[in-house]
Amino acid sequence: MLDLTALQFAGLCWSQHPVSQVEISDSDFTQRGLVPLVGGQKRRAEFLAGRQCAYDALAQLTGNGVWLPSRQQLGPEWPTGTCGSLSHSRELAVACVGKSSQWQSIGIDVERLQPAERAQRLASQIMTSNELAWFNPLPEEIQPSAFSILFSAKESLFKALHPLVGRRFYFHDVELYVAPQEGRLSLQLLIDLAPKWRKYQVLALRYLIQQDYVLSLLAIAQPRSQT
Repeated sequence: MLDLTALQFAGLCWSQHPVSQVEISDSDFTQRGLVPLVGGQKRRAEFLAGRQCAYDALAQLTGNGVWLPSRQQLGPEWPTGTCGSLSHSRELAVACVGKSSQWQSIGIDVERLQPAERAQRLASQIMTSNELAWFNPLPEEIQPSAFSILFSAKESLFKALHPLVGRRFYFHDVELYVAPQEGRLSLQLLIDLAPKWRKYQVLALRYLIQQDYVLSLLAIAQPRSQT
């Protein structure tokens, strides 16, 4: 399990859970009030581990755990008054939640660190030309973590902004603005997504690397009231 201390902000609650290696049956869904997921063992186990994390994180936040239903193509439906995000990668699932009075949206992503060969092969699929100009000269031993951090950060940004803008966007629509350093980086939008989310807007993210995982977080606070 990961030490999430660096990503624990006031008002956010985290949970993590191992992905089951035991065969998942339909009753594992129905006893939680969930519709059984159609798919292979891996997909079903990851789904339930993510829902367990969300249940535990909501219990911490509100005192009441909830098994989250799914909305078609929109991900989990968070209880009124809350927002959150969940992610999974191989053996680990994580969730982060907060109260919507404090947070507009939350995006998290957890990934296994990619090997150097795969990072180099996939770099052009997720990086802009400016990002490749930063990435390619890096020492080979640094490239796997650099690639994995940027990939995870872009995933977190998508998860946080998609519910707010109501449209899809892609890896090349976002660009590194401040390079990863000491658990922080910034991304810049390259397109207009919505009236409040315009081209060149910069968003700051946090990340950590532990036990061959990279985990990133974008938590968008509610605007401060004007007095």
